Amino acid sequence: MSDNWIEFFSLDADEQGAAQLIDAQVQWLLDREIIAHAASPDEFLGAYREGPRRVDAFDMAAIPDSITADGKQTLFDGVRVEKGWQVSHNIDGFEGPPCPICGSWMATDVAGDALRRWYVSQVEPEVECANCGHADLLGNWPHKFAGYANYASLLFVNSWPLSPQFERELLGRIGNRPGVVYVRL
Repeated sequence: MSDNWIEFFSLDADEQGAAQLIDAQVQWLLDREIIAHAASPDEFLGAYREGPRRVDAFDMAAIPDSITADGKQTLFDGVRVEKGWQVSHNIDGFEGPPCPICGSWMATDVAGDALRRWYVSQVEPEVECANCGHADLLGNWPHKFAGYANYASLLFVNSWPLSPQFERELLGRIGNRPGVVYVRL
């Protein structure tokens, strides 16, 4: 599997609140034994590795039996925490999000310009659908391959997809406006 990650964040938390939300999720993952402290923290892979109950976060039926030759199920390589003003986005396949009303896709250049404005100004921009005219904040146009500005995120590095139930539960714990993007380098 090439380098990728699943990145979770809050769109409505300020810097301190976002950091606290993400720290609480790390503790929740530690308590559930989905993750464990890494013996050797790594800048890319983070400070956490797979815990003994890591399979609880995945839909094992969706994971090939042949992911490792030695029988060890490596479901993710690490969990990294990022704090401070940042942009979370799909690096290798950034896409504009679909309109939440009519489903028309926002042009990638329009989405990219809005995301740059958001990052520079630290004010979430309102965007408008070119098809139906629906206008709303960019973060209210969710898409796993788009991009969003935030103050802290939690990343499952080199991860297989999480189970839909686990992803919903994690998102439900990350404030009123949680977000997730799937990133590929």
